[in-house]
Amino acid sequence: MLRAPVVRDTYDEPAMSTLAPGLRLHDRFLLVGRIGVGGMAEVWRADDTVLGRPVAVKVLDPSVGSDTTIRLATHREARAAAGLTHPHITRVYDYGEAALPSGGLAPYLVMELVEGHDLAERLEAGPLPWPAAAAIAAQVAAGLAAAHAARVVHCDIKPGNVMLTQGGVKILDFGIAGLAGSSDDGERYGTVGYCSPERLAGAAPTAAGDVYSLGVLLAETLVGRRPESSGGVARFPVLPGVPAALTRAGTASLAADPTERPSAADLARVLGELAASAPTAHAVEARPATPGRAVVAAPTSLIRGRAADHEPARAEGPARNPMRAVAIGGAAAALVVVAIVVAILANPGGDGTPGGSVAQAGASPQQRASDDVVAPTTEPPAPTDPDDALAAFKTALKDAADAGKIDDKAVQRILRRADDLERAITFGDEDDIADEARDLRSEVLRDRNKEHVDELTRRQLVRLLIPFGSDVDR
Repeated sequence: MLRAPVVRDTYDEPAMSTLAPGLRLHDRFLLVGRIGVGGMAEVWRADDTVLGRPVAVKVLDPSVGSDTTIRLATHREARAAAGLTHPHITRVYDYGEAALPSGGLAPYLVMELVEGHDLAERLEAGPLPWPAAAAIAAQVAAGLAAAHAARVVHCDIKPGNVMLTQGGVKILDFGIAGLAGSSDDGERYGTVGYCSPERLAGAAPTAAGDVYSLGVLLAETLVGRRPESSGGVARFPVLPGVPAALTRAGTASLAADPTERPSAADLARVLGELAASAPTAHAVEARPATPGRAVVAAPTSLIRGRAADHEPARAEGPARNPMRAVAIGGAAAALVVVAIVVAILANPGGDGTPGGSVAQAGASPQQRASDDVVAPTTEPPAPTDPDDALAAFKTALKDAADAGKIDDKAVQRILRRADDLERAITFGDEDDIADEARDLRSEVLRDRNKEHVDELTRRQLVRLLIPFGSDVDR
């Protein structure tokens, strides 16, 4: 039986006082200085004396080493993490078990030393504009997509595990087991406020759980604090100036049902396109990271990764949906997204107000055009943009319901279909959108002779579906 995962906000410091500068692990890794300390491990800056490069060494508490099952699990997960090669994932180079001077066996991992600032530190100065938030989340999603494709899950995505570097975002702590001295596979570590509801209920780690945590991180990046929750599920905020597509993506990531969440690959694509479509004002020359500043996340921040339930689609690539207002090649979008993150590193105390002038400048052509008031005709033209058309459809449906022109059961049926179409617009391709639009039209026309929907209302709703294809309007 799975036990509920262990989640903590704080950790007791481990008793590993025998670690000191100058200690050499396996006659190769020379400890230089301690970077961080947490419940089950210490992280040290070290020199790899064989390859002549700086590294980060994470030394787990000897109590972990005394349990053979945990030690073997740690080794297994380190091997899995070492196989991950991606620009947004911190590399795991080596694993070993060192005999400490005071006695005891301490497993350790050798990792890439990352220079920069973690996102948690940046958010202390306030929230970020939506293009920057989307850029960061897109790169985290891309890294997660690569891991999920290799059937590895992270289990502790949070601002403290996301580094802002000169090369873009880096996810920290892949593959470090946080088993709390227990060999029970149901016991895992995570961070309060970021764990998905199913993980808190004792379910095994999955890719969908990582996506939920990323949704919380995206919301926190936009508002400067973790989002409010209802019934144990975080609610994504609706903010002025933030594109509807970004809000939809964040909301979908926080779905209570894990099967309703998008894959990390889909999030990487959608958020990357949004960030790249924003003004390039953020892409300024970045200053170097503070000399000697190396950050590794709190040492016990990772839940042991278990095989993902499914293999998501590729993490990066060109948009699959030609109906989107902005279609930017994956490589070009990635360059813009990295530039935005580098600009954040250059100006860590910059304006973090959601929306504002940046968000307005990043509005779609359709949004900007709507600011020009035109005298209405007898019947206003239907919106041509899919996002605008669906928003108008939902508004018309609500107005008709308020006016008593459509019964409640019909409203609920139509709304469910409209929500399916909304998900397809955000995460699907052209065929998905066309299929959902046809289903929505069929729902509007359902029971046409039973007067569930006022005929003029029915015509208006069908007309608003024209942007989704001529076959829908037949």
